Amino acid sequence: MIHTKPERLSSFLRVGGFFLLLVLSSSLYGQKVNWNKPFQIGESITYEIKYNWGLIWLNAGTVNFSVNAGEHLGESVFQFDSFGSTYKKYDWVYKVRDTYQALADTSRLKPRRFKRDVIEGRTIYNEQVLFDLEKRKAFNFKTKAKKSLALDTIGLVDDVYDVLSMIYYARCIQWDTYKVGDKVPIRIFLDAEVHTTHITYLGNETIEVEGMGPVDCIVFKPQLIEGTIFPGGGDMTVWVTNDRNKIPVFIQTPIIVGNIKVNLIEAKGLKFP
Repeated sequence: MIHTKPERLSSFLRVGGFFLLLVLSSSLYGQKVNWNKPFQIGESITYEIKYNWGLIWLNAGTVNFSVNAGEHLGESVFQFDSFGSTYKKYDWVYKVRDTYQALADTSRLKPRRFKRDVIEGRTIYNEQVLFDLEKRKAFNFKTKAKKSLALDTIGLVDDVYDVLSMIYYARCIQWDTYKVGDKVPIRIFLDAEVHTTHITYLGNETIEVEGMGPVDCIVFKPQLIEGTIFPGGGDMTVWVTNDRNKIPVFIQTPIIVGNIKVNLIEAKGLKFP
């Protein structure tokens, strides 16, 4: 199938506001974890998403992640919030306004509730997941265009997290305990299913980061779940600061048409300045 330029751009914009969540939302099980968490309430991190097709580069949108204080059934929890959007000048091609929120316990980041409100082009989609870890079940409620779709009950296995709280869990992993080439198993709760895949650890590399200069980074490649944007097993690479904050600073990956690059543009409220 031959894609026109608008189709190629809209394919990127559809994923642009929220793809970072799907990239890093990995539950790592049986791994060494530093529970002296590298983040705190008040942290806010923002990225710009760029699309490349041939000689064309587009600064297409941004995504922000923040850590806030929350409450769930009388329990004090972390509230992780994320908002991704395309720039307004591209809304005529494909508008993205995606809001994600996850509640997780403050000890081991076990999920309590996850919800997302998605606007992508003409699609309006809402989802809420309630986790009952004692009964090993997740209750998934979906609506589309404000119409009830379905209520699913999904069985859970150990160490499965929602796609947002797992970004923060992955930052707690002690990557220095791995050898180059090690494959770290991961579990992802996504679209009412538990997916099992892996991340390949590539070691350390110093890269130039705009506004930061040379940055010592941990580098790894997640195995991607095949879909309409990412080729299955696709060649994504992620660079994370090799310091106590463990912040992703740069990501690049091919998509079915073109390439995506994600650059850190602002980090506030860091636990370790």
